[in-house]
Amino acid sequence: YGEKNKSKISEYYTKNKRLINILLFGGGVMIFICVAVAFSILLFSFTTKENENSSSDKGDDSLLTTLLNNIDINVIRGNLRFISSDLFLGRGTGSVGEDLSVAYISNMFEQYGIKPAASTIDDAIKDSKSYYQEVALYGSTPTDISPLTFNKEGDEESFDFLDEFLITTDLQNEIQVITTADEITFIGYGIVADDYDWNDYEDFDATGKVLIGFVNDVPATEEEPDLFLNDTLTYYGRWMYKYEEARRQGAKAIFLIHTLETAGYPYSVLRNGGELEHVELADFTENFLEAKGWMTQDSAEKLATLCGSSLTEWFSMAQQRSFKAQTYQVNVDVTARYDYRFFNGNNVLGMIEGTEKPHEVIILTGHHDHLGAKIIPDDDGDRIYNGSVDNGSGVSLIIAIANALKSLEPKRTIVFATVTAEEKGLLGSKYLAEHISDKITVIADLNFDAINVLGETNDIVAIYDPDNPVIEDVLIQEINNEGMYLSGDPEPSQGHFFRSDQLSFARKNIPAANLDSGCDYIGEDETYCQTVHNDYNLHRYHQTSDEYDDSWPLTGIVQIGRVALRIIYFLSENSDYYFT
Repeated sequence: YGEKNKSKISEYYTKNKRLINILLFGGGVMIFICVAVAFSILLFSFTTKENENSSSDKGDDSLLTTLLNNIDINVIRGNLRFISSDLFLGRGTGSVGEDLSVAYISNMFEQYGIKPAASTIDDAIKDSKSYYQEVALYGSTPTDISPLTFNKEGDEESFDFLDEFLITTDLQNEIQVITTADEITFIGYGIVADDYDWNDYEDFDATGKVLIGFVNDVPATEEEPDLFLNDTLTYYGRWMYKYEEARRQGAKAIFLIHTLETAGYPYSVLRNGGELEHVELADFTENFLEAKGWMTQDSAEKLATLCGSSLTEWFSMAQQRSFKAQTYQVNVDVTARYDYRFFNGNNVLGMIEGTEKPHEVIILTGHHDHLGAKIIPDDDGDRIYNGSVDNGSGVSLIIAIANALKSLEPKRTIVFATVTAEEKGLLGSKYLAEHISDKITVIADLNFDAINVLGETNDIVAIYDPDNPVIEDVLIQEINNEGMYLSGDPEPSQGHFFRSDQLSFARKNIPAANLDSGCDYIGEDETYCQTVHNDYNLHRYHQTSDEYDDSWPLTGIVQIGRVALRIIYFLSENSDYYFT
């Protein structure tokens, strides 16, 4: 927290890092957490009045100006540096690292006078005594996976786990899952969409079948240029949807074909999580998939050839409206062994209670979980997925906004929520959105996920439901009030709206937006944005190299925080305003 205390903090950090490691690996988990809580108190005590922000009065009222100037880049930097450190062991869902994270975040809320809000959300009562909303989860970790083998009349293709395919299961309490079948079915894009008059399962009974399919949407054509919103990914294109539809159809298993073009990220992103625990909500009740996973493009090409076809032909036929599911007499066999457990993750919920309409709530969300630690270290010996950008950045901003608003007496309640299990499929935010008391009205959700740690921009990207854009006018108004402009999603084909926690609220018809990095960087040429985004996606996203860098200016985070605070202030002080 500032230059004056840097040496003092560094000395404390170094001494206690050794102590914490000794305690952790000696089994002293609770002491480990206590040390981190003590460290958060120390950080709070070191907070200075110095502020690196360069702010100006843009004609705002004096209270708003004060609140905006309270967004302290030192608070952001201190929390980001700490929560991204190896001490948190990658913040894996349900791990010691997550336990430490929620203890640290809740303690920071407490230091800033932010009240606990867990039971307030659940039961709409005012005397919540806990920051922790427990989320019951189920986890299965692959321990021994055989090759995935396909055989046709003696000709065989066999693929190795991790390098060539990935597999998980929906089944609970099954130590060993043997998946066999005497045929496989290519299901195209696996989409059933009445709004586009598209049904890849038409005239096909998928019950008990093993399916192979593509991710992404069916591409638009000259005849149908707006098919599946053209270059904007719809939910039908997401891997989550493919699994959901396969379950609805009663399938036994589904393997999705990965290509860089259709997935939008390299296979290494998937592989890095392939050996880690797969997590679902413990009360998961959909039709269970015995096996689900991915195949590399090379593996899929070999399988298509074995079936007497090619990947190019599969792509071509899947894009036709006349497409029908293609079944091949090819035997499939894979045996998977899993360790499993039932456990609780925790959403951390704090609030500033509204003075006039306490049951009308503005929620800020960002996930605190990441991928944890690898079983096998990288070549440089690194095992920890620090997740500094993803999503230490969002958590640090939420803490900083809580600090900035701590003196406000809003008319509506403001809830600060860091959620669990986002990396496992938005599970923490799904649970939160589905367990809000009927007595509470959520006015809006603002989400922060992997935001701009670099320099200032002239714009901000806000990602929200294109089919329900009621929040857009307020976004434009407050972004403009900050002297910036709203930009559209620069990567619409990546489906960012469906990849973070605002989706859980949008599915409940709550106006929700993810405030994201702009692309018009001040002082940089027009190629800079794409260059840094590509570099992050290829070299840091979901890799152990997503680590804190002290050279980051973090002025971009401050901009996003100021815009978010303006939106919060507008919605909290204009208590008669409702989105329509």
